[in-house]
Amino acid sequence: MKKKVLILFLVFVMAFSLAACSDDTGDSQPTATVSSGNTGSAPTATKPATEATPETKPTESAPTEPPTPDPDATPTPEPIDAFVLDFYHETSDVYDMYLGDVSGAGQNCTWEWVENSGLEVNITANDPYVAIDFLGDTFNLEEYHVMKLRIKNPTPCKILELFFPMSMGSIDATDVLQYARINASDTDFSEYVVDLTEVKGENFVAREVGGIRLDLLSLDAVIGQLPDDGWTVAVDYLGFFPTVEAAEAYSTH
Repeated sequence: MKKKVLILFLVFVMAFSLAACSDDTGDSQPTATVSSGNTGSAPTATKPATEATPETKPTESAPTEPPTPDPDATPTPEPIDAFVLDFYHETSDVYDMYLGDVSGAGQNCTWEWVENSGLEVNITANDPYVAIDFLGDTFNLEEYHVMKLRIKNPTPCKILELFFPMSMGSIDATDVLQYARINASDTDFSEYVVDLTEVKGENFVAREVGGIRLDLLSLDAVIGQLPDDGWTVAVDYLGFFPTVEAAEAYSTH
């Protein structure tokens, strides 16, 4: 029995020794791990902080001064509700349209456009007139019944005279306006506002006006004083307005 136990012990020792030798001299090679860089997760790159761009303040420009008005420039009147014959401003074209190329549209006078004066009519005999035909256009005198006139009258006559025909081909005494309240012997322009409804009545203004005959003055009483070179009357403008207030507010200067 002792022999069997001894044999078994020897066998166990031998087996253990062989196993130990096998671990030291075996053919198995260690596995090489190839590293291509750092192992593990790559560190997250942190971008350098961007420097804050300083705030750019807007450049303050010097305030633009309005242009200095030319004291010699002639102002152009703004459009208003009116029918106006503006002879003063060359740009209005009123003179060229109605008088510049008209032949025989008047008698006992000559006329021309003069800078800084307007329509100048040189009277050479009694009963002068300049006919302004609206060339087919008309305006309603009842609607625009307030007349405003700017005129320079160097004559001794104080009676303004105009005709308001519905057609320039049919003028008669029912078309006439005589207004005996203008200045005589003027050396400068004067303005006059006349409400035709009050002066002539509602029947007179109830018409479409197709032209105006500018007799300018009723000279019967003073014609004997006419000088050899005549009298020169200047007309700045002749306008017609719906109210007295609108007429008084109007000016070309």
